[in-house]
Amino acid sequence: MNFLQLLYPFIQIIVVLKVISFLWLKYFKNNNSNFFVRVLNNYFICWESIFKYKGKTTRVEFWHFYFFDLFLKNLLLFIAGYSILREPHGIFETDVMLRSLSGSYNVVSTLVCIPLIIRRLRDIGKRNKILWFFLSLIPIYGYFIFAKPSFNSDQK
Repeated sequence: MNFLQLLYPFIQIIVVLKVISFLWLKYFKNNNSNFFVRVLNNYFICWESIFKYKGKTTRVEFWHFYFFDLFLKNLLLFIAGYSILREPHGIFETDVMLRSLSGSYNVVSTLVCIPLIIRRLRDIGKRNKILWFFLSLIPIYGYFIFAKPSFNSDQK
């Protein structure tokens, strides 16, 4: 098994979600009629900017992506046969494919979170992004960092 075969499921998920993001944003980006559409807009905006480290991510975009992604991860884990306690529950007949899909999505969504966190740190006005990135990984402290309002240059 070579390296490209190991990366194939991750590349597939990235390509599929980038295509879905492109199509969703093409038709629904200006439609902010209800809450669910706004959440999906912000979720797909983050997928569109998976490799963009420049720019800023607002507090609403960040939390919409975070909570919807958390919901999808847990839904995929449940469908793959795991409960909240990470023990097989036996409701569904699952195979290795569903479990590998769930694991691959978890890895890829973590890759989306890295530039998202850096753009959020830029939005709240933090200078040393690498230090604050590692500080934001502290479980409770990270939530306080990301909950800060956007930084305006005229505020001192």
